[in-house]
Amino acid sequence: MRKPRRQQLDFENGGFCHLSSRCVRQSFLLGRDFDTGKDFSYRRDWIEKRVLFLTSVFSVELFGYAIMENHYHLVVNFIPKLAALWSPEEVARRWLRLRPRKTPELNDSWVEEVLSDPDYLEELRERLCTAPYFMKELNEYIARRANHEEKTTGAFWSGRYYSRSIKNEDDMVGCMAYVDLNPMRAGVVKNPEQPGQHTSLVRRLEEIEFHQAQVNASSHETLVIAESSDKSSHPDQSRDEDSDKTQHPIPLRPLVSGHGRLVTRSLDVGTDIPITLNSYRHRVSVLATHGAGLPRKKCRRSRKRPSSEDWLDHWLHLMRGFRRRAPVRTPLYDWMKADIQEESSSSALDTIFSTSFGSSAAT
Repeated sequence: MRKPRRQQLDFENGGFCHLSSRCVRQSFLLGRDFDTGKDFSYRRDWIEKRVLFLTSVFSVELFGYAIMENHYHLVVNFIPKLAALWSPEEVARRWLRLRPRKTPELNDSWVEEVLSDPDYLEELRERLCTAPYFMKELNEYIARRANHEEKTTGAFWSGRYYSRSIKNEDDMVGCMAYVDLNPMRAGVVKNPEQPGQHTSLVRRLEEIEFHQAQVNASSHETLVIAESSDKSSHPDQSRDEDSDKTQHPIPLRPLVSGHGRLVTRSLDVGTDIPITLNSYRHRVSVLATHGAGLPRKKCRRSRKRPSSEDWLDHWLHLMRGFRRRAPVRTPLYDWMKADIQEESSSSALDTIFSTSFGSSAAT
């Protein structure tokens, strides 16, 4: 029996943890489904935007993520101490962002009701800084949206989500590297920094490029004037400042929603990992070249539909378990094997089983 979530994670003090969830029956509901031919890759954007939105509501920091075709990984840091500093009204307003009412008048009346109930207010405060409600708001939203799109009902995620507590910062960096190398291990890409992948490493690089392009494009003339004036007054001071910026890189910090320089988040309270982005990229590349990013054949095999011959071998292996001395090869097996090789369609296999086992079952 699995341990309760309170024994796996520290709800009172929070901390780093690794969260993961997989689609039902390991189906490719977040990528290209090889059985139906449909492409659900756009659902990865749903998960990415939802995760970034939840990080702005919950007392949690997002350090790494990877969204694959049938599962996703999150590396987060829950901070209950930050939630304890929120005012009662802020707690109620944050919860309204998750569960808004139909009209603004109902929102104001609901806030007044919550402020008059301190016990329920403390319960909401605890919900906004724990993993169970964070994963509930994520998985339930994606499942409802996907079922509404396909006009169906049923489970979208396979059972409970995976959770593991991370003890120190070294394990934290190793877990982030493991998450960012998921597309490379699956054989989807050959380089973990290849654009187009829904990983935290790719997002950090894209956001930095976006910010640099935005800075270079805006106020170019004013920058030229400022540089000329600085050089005329202090010719060596500008060079020293530029060298200091390159020598003192910014440490790795949590991801935030929206565009901007992700490595320099605007939050006043937060956790910094004692490793720079360049050092982290070097560590990921070293792990990728030394076997941690090698593709596994199991992921490729799971996409192929089993042939009729493979199914027959599997069926014979199961039937051997019901009899103590079942032969490996029988005349019935050879006869069915020959007919399967002649008739490649699945309808021929159904007729063979109906004619052979239907008559024996009737007698």
